[in-house]
Amino acid sequence: MSYDLRIYKDSRYSAFTDLTTLKAYIAGLPNIVSNGDGFAIDDLSTNRWMEIYLEVYDEDGDSIEEENYNHNQINCINLCIPYSRLRRETLDQDYLQVARAISDFLNWTLKDLQTEKVYCARKVL
Repeated sequence: MSYDLRIYKDSRYSAFTDLTTLKAYIAGLPNIVSNGDGFAIDDLSTNRWMEIYLEVYDEDGDSIEEENYNHNQINCINLCIPYSRLRRETLDQDYLQVARAISDFLNWTLKDLQTEKVYCARKVL
């Protein structure tokens, strides 16, 4: 079980971003490690861990299997925090700062899938 967040442009998953550029940006964030095809926050000093999955969804919000899409672009990022690593009182400083940085970089929406709270991206110039 995990606490889940999602970053996407809109409810139709209509916008894609270049995977190479996005990976370079995410890799430069603090305490980020490569984790197979995605990334994770790995900070043993604070016991933080959050998986960052770079994915493609169809317009109905269903994940598309790898063989069916262009491997150079994605339109959805899922972030998963194991409940064993979650401290709700520090959710913002521990995890939302990284999630907001990614959503702002893309100018996409960040949604907390538990509370349905939506964070609109701040315009990045």
